[in-house]
Amino acid sequence: MPFSLSLPPVASHPAHPPEIRPAKVGAWLEEMARREPASAAHLIGDALAATNRVAMSDSKRLELAEMYWTTANTLWPLLEKQFVRASHPLSGEALEAAKAALTLSSELTTAYKHLLVNEADKRISLGGQRLMVALVHRCLQCTARILVNSYLSFAPVPPRTWHDSHLIYMFARDRNIHLTPVASDQPEATPERLTVQSLLLALANPYGFLPGQLPIVLRYVLETCATVEQAVSALRRIPVAQSYNVALVDTIGNHATVFVAPQQRAVVSRLDATTNHRLDLVEHPAHAARFNSVGRLTRLDQLRADDASAEQLVAAMLRPPLRNDQFEIGFGTLYTAMYEPAAGTATWHWPETSWTRRFDDPDDVRTVNLAHS
Repeated sequence: MPFSLSLPPVASHPAHPPEIRPAKVGAWLEEMARREPASAAHLIGDALAATNRVAMSDSKRLELAEMYWTTANTLWPLLEKQFVRASHPLSGEALEAAKAALTLSSELTTAYKHLLVNEADKRISLGGQRLMVALVHRCLQCTARILVNSYLSFAPVPPRTWHDSHLIYMFARDRNIHLTPVASDQPEATPERLTVQSLLLALANPYGFLPGQLPIVLRYVLETCATVEQAVSALRRIPVAQSYNVALVDTIGNHATVFVAPQQRAVVSRLDATTNHRLDLVEHPAHAARFNSVGRLTRLDQLRADDASAEQLVAAMLRPPLRNDQFEIGFGTLYTAMYEPAAGTATWHWPETSWTRRFDDPDDVRTVNLAHS
């Protein structure tokens, strides 16, 4: 399957072609760098956006991208000073500076994504692995800059930023360059480290991972860990924004339940069942009572003590007290899922239907009316 990212189309003969002669662009960027930062960044972002939408050789695009990168690195700190301490919601000059900084980082990311996609499609690369690593590194650096600008201005991350960042990281893993440093004097500057740093930054960013988006962290764990031991190690080093019990199981039958919470060490247990409190410790009785957390855990422990089969466990989870329909207070059961790692299957259960999926199944959609389940 060809490597592809979210990119705008390019035109060979645009109606209003941008300046793409490196000597001219270089002189113009030097002039822009002497202007007021927000005004300069807006103009540079617009020029780069136009450049990203015109066809040219990869060598020229790379030369231009590096020119824009150098200028952007000078402008970003100046722009940040204009909005980082401003009151929110941003307005006036602070808002314009924040928009310009985010546009500049987004368009630079697009420039390097063009180059990476083109390089990935080549059967023979004159630049070899070194160029590929450098392009992956630049793409992830620019993505990190998008996150920084979003964080500092309390602005949502642009659509598909995380989607493409994940694809770039997985591309690096597929090419076995995810642990390759971009330069010998920067041994820690690897695609994997940049990806983890972006995850950590997003977890600190209220608009990076919104509440309930732990699945993004779990997606990282699933993509990079093959065993429960590796997954536990990852959860121990990645901070989270909310408290969760995370159940882990691998294809050889190892399992663990990990409690993660903000600014706390992950707690690893071998419990077979948990509900809406910390492992088997009720820290907030009122919260636990609201969701019948102890009562539901007691029922699960009883089923385990009775050596219930998988079918009996599923049947019990489709009935009270394990199944709940209090959707009006945000406490309703969306589905019961049964995972079989060794077989590579997952089955979603509702009272009236079930749906089994395998890794090689084609994309599909199943609609379930929860109100009548």
